[in-house]
Amino acid sequence: MSDANDTKRALRDRLAYEQEERERLAPWAVASAASRGRVHAESEHPHRTAFQRDRDRIVHSRAFRRLEYKTQVFVYHEGDHLRNRLTHTIEASQIARTIARALRLNEELAEPSCSRTTSVTRRSVTRASACSRG
Repeated sequence: MSDANDTKRALRDRLAYEQEERERLAPWAVASAASRGRVHAESEHPHRTAFQRDRDRIVHSRAFRRLEYKTQVFVYHEGDHLRNRLTHTIEASQIARTIARALRLNEELAEPSCSRTTSVTRRSVTRASACSRG
């Protein structure tokens, strides 16, 4: 029975994460507890913050997985190593996390913002090219 109690005490809940954010983040950073909510109301998760849930939704979405089949960059002089948009997005997200950590910003907010921006930017570029061809 003590193993079950030890495990329960070891689990961090959402309130512990939010308290850690209040202590760690810079005054100008956006804390998860300060989220303005969602378009569709949902109950709070016991173990994840709102921003962690947002990041997880992106990573587990079918649209994110489809980025694997989209070519991002083809560098001719580097052989046949193609870059796909999934790899590019993951790398960009890691850079965003590093910058956010260095600036004491919310990493869980920076990472999905980068993932979303990569997808939106690609669509915008594609639309702009189609318009310029027309």
